[in-house]
Parts: sequence; C-alpha cells; structure tokens
Amino acid sequence: MEFTDEKIGGKLLESITGGLYDGNQNCVREYVQNSIDSGAKNIKIYHELGNSNLIIRDDGSGMTKEELRSALNIGTSEKIGGNIGWRGIGIWSGVPASKELVIITKAKGKEKLRIKIDNEKLRIGSETNKPILDILTESTGEIEELPLGKSDSINDHYTEIRLENILITQKHIFSDKQLRNYLQLVIPAQFDERNFSYSAEINEWLKQNGVILPEVNIELDGKKIYRPPYESDTYIGAVVKHPFYDENDNLIAVSWFLSLKINQKLDWPAAGILFKKKGFTIGDENLVRSYFAKTYRQWHYGEIHIVSDKIRENAPRNNFEYNHGNIVEFMNTMEKFIQSLEEINQYKSSKMDVEGTQKIENMVNKGDIEAVEEKIKKKIAKFSKSSRSFPKEIYFEPLKKSIDEIAEQNMTKLLNFDKMSGEEQTTSLTEAKDDSSKLSTEVKKVTSKSDEIIRKDPELEKEQMLKLKTSDFNEMIEAFLPKSAASDLKKLYKGNTLDIEIASTDILTKVLQEKTGLSPISDLSNNDIRELSKKAFGWSKIIEKDKPLLLFDKRKADRNLRFGVLIYAVHDIFVNKYKHERGTSFFKWFDDKTEEEKKKIIYGHIAMIGLIYNLIESCEKPKP
Repeated sequence: MEFTDEKIGGKLLESITGGLYDGNQNCVREYVQNSIDSGAKNIKIYHELGNSNLIIRDDGSGMTKEELRSALNIGTSEKIGGNIGWRGIGIWSGVPASKELVIITKAKGKEKLRIKIDNEKLRIGSETNKPILDILTESTGEIEELPLGKSDSINDHYTEIRLENILITQKHIFSDKQLRNYLQLVIPAQFDERNFSYSAEINEWLKQNGVILPEVNIELDGKKIYRPPYESDTYIGAVVKHPFYDENDNLIAVSWFLSLKINQKLDWPAAGILFKKKGFTIGDENLVRSYFAKTYRQWHYGEIHIVSDKIRENAPRNNFEYNHGNIVEFMNTMEKFIQSLEEINQYKSSKMDVEGTQKIENMVNKGDIEAVEEKIKKKIAKFSKSSRSFPKEIYFEPLKKSIDEIAEQNMTKLLNFDKMSGEEQTTSLTEAKDDSSKLSTEVKKVTSKSDEIIRKDPELEKEQMLKLKTSDFNEMIEAFLPKSAASDLKKLYKGNTLDIEIASTDILTKVLQEKTGLSPISDLSNNDIRELSKKAFGWSKIIEKDKPLLLFDKRKADRNLRFGVLIYAVHDIFVNKYKHERGTSFFKWFDDKTEEEKKKIIYGHIAMIGLIYNLIESCEKPKP
C-alpha cells in the first residue's frame, strides 16, 4: 500500500505538542543532553522576563545550516541506538511548554543562524486531520542568517534554545526552585567536592570501570548545579563499590553506595538509589522501590550506572524496556543485592544506635542521672543480644568494619557516661570498663534483667504495645479464612512490620482462578486481579455489563457488577497504590498515619480480604 501525505493526519503530532514524556521539565534534560553531545564544557540555563522565557545556552560545536535542518527531523537521529537520546525527537521537546521555540546556533567559522517554531499553530493543527507535513511547514519558519553581534566573532560556536512565553499552566514547574530540584536529580552534574568528601573516591571507581561522566559546568540562573549527596556526615565512612556482571562475565553496571548512620528512612536527596546511564538518571529514587518494595528500605544513598547496551531505557526514561536485552537477568541480580542491603540494615540496627547514644549524652549533660542509668542498661542489653548476620561478599567488608567501629565507640560512650556525670554517681559499669571480665559479667547481668527493665520503661512499654504481634495476626486470619487460604496469608505477615504486604491480595487471585476456571496463560492477557474480577463478575467500565462467570446475587445483576468492582478496588487502594506510590504524596493517607492508626488499617485490610474471599467462595456459576 502506498502512503501519501494526506494519509498521515495531524493527530500524530500529539507526541510533540502534548509531550512525549511524563513531565515537560524533561525538555530541559533533552537540551542539556544535546549540549553535552555537542562537546559543550559550559551550559547556562536562565530565566528571562521573570519566568516568561527559559533559555538554555551552551558553548558546544553549534550547527551549520545543514545540521540544523537535520536536527529538526522527526524520528531520525545520527546517534547510536544504545545511547541516551537516540530517538530523534528531543529538539522538539520544548513545544508543549511554551508558545514559541527559537533556536539560535553558530558553528566555528560559519554564519549565525536562527529558526522559529510557532508552537500554538502546531497545537491547533494536531487537533485536526490536516496532513502532518502541511502543519509542520506552516508552523516552522525559514532558517535565517543573522549578523554577528558586538560580542561575537567568526570563530565562536554555540547553541541557544529559547522557550519563549512559557505556558501559564507550566510556569510553576519551570520556576527556579522546581527546575533546580529536577536538574539535580536527572542531569550528569558533578559532586560538590568541598562538602562531599567521598567525591574523589567515587569518581575514580567509576572511571576505572569505564563510566566516564562529562566534565561540564552547568548553571541555573548563575548558580552551579551539583548532584547529591551534598554532605558527608550523614553516612558511615565506607563506600560500597560493586560491579554487576552477566552470566558471561560481561560488565552490566557499576554501582556505589553509602549507608546512613541513623537507622531510619530518609527522603531524597539524603537517601535513595538511582539508576543512571551516560550520567543521566532513569526514573527517580522511587524506581528501585517499585521493583523491590518488599525488601528495600531507603537507608542508603547510591548510584547504579548502566554500561551495557543490552539494557535500554524506555522513551519517557522513567523505566527500562522490558523486552530488550538482559533486563530480567539484571533485575534478578539486583534483587539479590538489595536483599544484602537489607541484611546490612538489620545488622546495623542491632549493632549501633547513633541517635540514641546522642540522646543519652544530652541527658548526662543535663544531669538527669537516674534516667540515664536505666537507658544505659537497656542499650547494653540490646547490643549484647545481637546475633544478626552480615553479607559475606568481600566488597561489603569495609562497611562492616566501619559499623563495628561505630558500635564499639557507642559502647565505650555508654560505659563512660556515668563517670562523666560525676564521681559520686560511679557504678559497676565504670569498674567494668577497666576490667574486661567484669564487663562481661555486667553485660550478662543486664541482659538477664532486660525484660524487667522493659516493663519499667513507659516509653518502651508503649512501643511494645503498638508493635504488631504475630499471634494477633494469626488469630485474625484464622478467624476470617479457611485453613488453606489462612496459611498463605500468614506467611506474609510476620508481626514485625507496619507496612502493607503487596502480595496480600494474591489469595483473592487464586480463589478467582479456582472458581472461574480461568487460566492466566490462555484466557487472560496477564494474571492481573482486575482482569480476573472483570471476567468473573461481568464488569467492564462499571456502566457496561459483560456476561459474568460467577454470581454473587442471582436476583440483582448490578450487584454482581458492583461486587466485582469492589474486589479490584480493595486491591487498588491498598496493594496497587502501595506498590507504585509508596513514599509519594499520593500515599500520604497511609504514610502519615500514626503507628496505632496504621495497625488498625492493616487489621481492617486483612478483615476485608477475609470477607471478600468467603463471599467469592459462596458464589455460584450461572446456569447455561
């Protein structure tokens, strides 16, 4: 079949006019990337006329008239397929953000050029069936030759991208603060070596393994952009350096990690793990969490630099292409590594409590001796009972050594606090410091009394009351579910978490498959609970009805439909949202709850699953 211009309508332009990517800030990343590809050493991004215009100017090679025409091609590119930015749309990425896109460029020894694109005409045309080439021609001006300015010379080379008249709906995301936060996250900026002491060690490690980041100075409104971390004291003094290989010993990725001193989750930019390629971030700090929600706690900062062309990012660059190269193999390897990080978290939590020791020191300085003695005993009891394992891999050894050193320093502080509070307060703990055998005896003595100490501490008693108990869960699960289903759910909840388990609705998937006889391979495109509930109870878009495979209510067809929607709604509200939105503003309804409130929500969630499970079990198949 022969295609003509008339057969390609303007609606194809929606990928340009509406934005190919998840956020229109991404156009700045595209222009930074193009600048780096052109060999730029300096990139200046700045606002003009308040927030009305945004300019990206570099000192790269610039473009000749022929190169500028080529750059404006759509869907073609001179870049190699495995590299970041090879799809050939990036130069148009500013269209959805502004009313006019202006490109000014000059190659060394060549004329100064300018071209204007009327983004409003493109938007209007994209809503019609007018031939796409006519729309592009009418919206794009001719390439003009400009006279050199007073500060220009024939040997100058640069490119300037001007997003003029930023749309009112876009101005907030292009403000200095929002744009700076975005650029710090995604572009290959340098570390601030004055404040981040691990910079040289990390840079050398990456360089040794073939990760060569561009040496480019990038500024926003006159202030240099650095990538995090922004200081060193937050982390334990040992960089974990780990390469990832495939089954043929080919290097896939190069990573580095720092572990937090404190035993709690911190938000980016203090903590988080980022995937990067050519220095540009793929997704954000939540991408690792979306893959490994059940085993990952954000107690580290790290980067994973992809070096293999067999792992490719998707078009929006917020994830990877699942059907390309050996991404599955890589993620399986990643999962094992993330499990090791969690093992480190548990070991660190059992060995050291920097913030707790600091609180005790503050109490000593205030003279609150009686309270200090009780807390010291409890801390020693906790540390003495620790038996957590640590990953055996050699690249983790420096981190273990640092954790053990900090733990030893904390123990020494605990043993000296009573002496710091005055000679009259000297206890057997001080004597134990000078005699290792006495110390051992004292630790055992404190350990044997730890249960009594816990009961005396109102704060710790409250913590124990809030903690979810395995027995509580088991009793509730057994009360709501038959034996086989109860067994599956009990495996998930061990009584030591205030998190929702993302596999908690798996038993609903299982019972739906059993009752309907649907196979996830032959009858469904995937094993998604939404598809199962839709087919089982005949709902499509709530208002539409399909023939159900199960009957919740024989008399009321609408009630079958609503029950099917309820199944998916429970999964979506608790499990699906938790999997994809945990740690974001969209999941604040759970994350911002107190521990007691979270406990009630999780109990209610389990009760709801039990109710739905039993109702599904009672459903009958319609008669032929």
